[in-house]
Amino acid sequence: MWVFFKTVLLIAAVPALAGYALALYVEIASALDHSTQARLGLAMIPAGMLLWLLLGRFLRFFHVFEHEVTHLVTGLIFFIQPRQLVASESGGRMEMYGNNFIVSLAPYFVPLFSLVLMALMPLFDSTVGVYACGMLGLFTGYHVITNLQEFSFHQPDIRSHGPLFSTTICLWGNVIALGVVAGFLQRAWPGSWGYLKSGGRETAAIVEFIVTQLPLRIAGLL
Repeated sequence: MWVFFKTVLLIAAVPALAGYALALYVEIASALDHSTQARLGLAMIPAGMLLWLLLGRFLRFFHVFEHEVTHLVTGLIFFIQPRQLVASESGGRMEMYGNNFIVSLAPYFVPLFSLVLMALMPLFDSTVGVYACGMLGLFTGYHVITNLQEFSFHQPDIRSHGPLFSTTICLWGNVIALGVVAGFLQRAWPGSWGYLKSGGRETAAIVEFIVTQLPLRIAGLL
């Protein structure tokens, strides 16, 4: 049953990945035309990537701890109790009383620091909003570059769910995460929700094309 569910999810994730990627392209273009703080937030994403490349070797424990805490937080969302968290510069592990593929793969697509900052930003004074957007870009850049560095088929989290399934789900999750951030930079949480709805519409359009139009076009070629 579990294998069947993952197979169905993998098949569904393919058009969803395409749909949300199209929505992400539109969202980024919109953010670039929206406001100074939205443009700053997007510009700070590559800056955050570069900063981590320069300083990351001095912050190895910080990254390992963040990775394991992401397992912890997503596990708590699924009401999975933690047992032991171990983190050091050489590696870490998060032992829990249960698991699922979202908890296992979460560090590879959940931008934890970005989401925490997004949750706190409505509490900030408007005068610091532009600086908060810059920090959001930095945190998102950190998430992107550490994923590129860390994602590997040799990782136990990835290997346990198979390379094809893990790659597809993590790629889809990262596209959604970037779109949520881009939407937030424009209109806070309503902007993020707007991106999620836009991605859903694009996905529905792709599925409709595959189901109704693609067979007709293939038949016309035969």
